[in-house]
Amino acid sequence: MSFDITFGRGEPLPPGIYDAVVDSADLKDTRYGEKILFEFNVPEHGARIPGWAKPSTHPKSNSYRWSTAINPAIKANGRFRPEDVVGRKCRLELDVYVDSEGDKKNKIIRVLPAEEE
Repeated sequence: MSFDITFGRGEPLPPGIYDAVVDSADLKDTRYGEKILFEFNVPEHGARIPGWAKPSTHPKSNSYRWSTAINPAIKANGRFRPEDVVGRKCRLELDVYVDSEGDKKNKIIRVLPAEEE
């Protein structure tokens, strides 16, 4: 049996805004109920940044804000599916926090549209 494990950076990225690509958006059952796990890749720094969002249609929810920043057509379509965001570019505004185990991690402050080339 073959497998490939990619280890993370170990250290969070410093606070700032980074170019990213959405690697996945999957619905997961958690102890807090269903959540969408967005996996972002920051290729310039070799970092993977996870972000959790409630699957809500409310305009102030992270799932709405993040998905419409990544793909503005979602707002017009009135629906969001993983294929609407996976593989798309965006920018992440990140900060650093200390989790309950004392580890420093990145926190997504905002997901922004990709800069136009």
